[in-house]
Amino acid sequence: MKTGERLQRGTLTVNERVLLHLQEAPPYRQTVEAPASRTQRGIAEATGIRVNHVSRALKDLRRDGLVSESSARVRGEVRRRKVYTLSPEGVATAATLREEATARLVTLDGGTGAPQEMTVAEAMRRERGSTLLEIVLRVDDLGVLTAQEAPEAEAPAALVLEGMPVPDGFLDRTEELEALETWLAGEGPSVGVLRGKEGMGKTSLAAVLAQQASRSRSVLWHDVGAWDTPDALLEGLASLLAQHGKEGLKRALLGDARARDVDLLRILHRDLAGRDTLFVLDDCTACPPEVARFVDAVVDAALREPSLRVLMTTDTGEVPRRRDLAASGRAAVFDLGGLPRESCRALMGEEVDEAEFEKLYDLTGGHPLSFMLLRSAEMEDLVRGKGFTPEEAALVKYLALRGRS
Repeated sequence: MKTGERLQRGTLTVNERVLLHLQEAPPYRQTVEAPASRTQRGIAEATGIRVNHVSRALKDLRRDGLVSESSARVRGEVRRRKVYTLSPEGVATAATLREEATARLVTLDGGTGAPQEMTVAEAMRRERGSTLLEIVLRVDDLGVLTAQEAPEAEAPAALVLEGMPVPDGFLDRTEELEALETWLAGEGPSVGVLRGKEGMGKTSLAAVLAQQASRSRSVLWHDVGAWDTPDALLEGLASLLAQHGKEGLKRALLGDARARDVDLLRILHRDLAGRDTLFVLDDCTACPPEVARFVDAVVDAALREPSLRVLMTTDTGEVPRRRDLAASGRAAVFDLGGLPRESCRALMGEEVDEAEFEKLYDLTGGHPLSFMLLRSAEMEDLVRGKGFTPEEAALVKYLALRGRS
């Protein structure tokens, strides 16, 4: 493609559309479920290409070393599926393709006034929220792009929820959820810390809050944990910002900018000012040092911008490297204790008599994961679980033997 030429319906080949889609698709880390948009069917739906043509295109792109194939679990799917990502060579090729395509010309027809000729890059700015692939699919044979009608309501919230578990059988946490909802509505510090023993249900509770919040505000869910990397967090943030039409961070990452050189605080403060956004950073207890400085940037952005809220789950109640926040009252700490007796009793069913149930409840303090594992007969997992005393482990083994006898 040459700069100044027109972008028309057939300008990009099938292979090029697939490359562009994989560049713009939500990021995929092998530690979490893959997005459906990276399967053959998801690619076909996004690019307007038949599945059998997508299959051939992917075969060509893999042969050329531009695309990698792997098998992964996909949200909503029982069986593992083949998913596709760009190789380093594919990233470079897609970046060149994007640069050339955005330099081409289209005629934007707004319906009122004279149509205007402009670059695709300018048309994307005018058509706020449209990706390059969406522009490619909407342009006609003559290179005319019909402007989208202005939405009557506000633009939809930006959502990056990859890795967020779907709450299954949410337990009795009504009071705790109400407290978090009140905090999210704007009462108290903009940084929240959800603290509780491992297996207490912090992630499930945070997921319910995020699910509800996504109806009215932008939400980013990110699993921190000991395995996290700066790139993984930055890619999620870049995807969130790009949905708002702010592609500065995404362009920086596509341009091979080193993560340590990204001024994340400045970008978040600039691009999310006035946009109600919830960041959920799950499992911050073992936050790696190289990730902690970017977590700091997200926290500092929330402290500066009233529309931003950050909820962190942790075993300790401390913000990584920022113990001063809770001590100074700039972070709200929510303690998650055990479940009420009646909720645990309902989990156990009638298999365990009342006396044995009371012993287990007293020893575990209503620890929900203990009861869930016991009910599912995963005894060895329970006994080997972190944070259990020898007395708890001995009682579980005893109950397991009683249940099998």
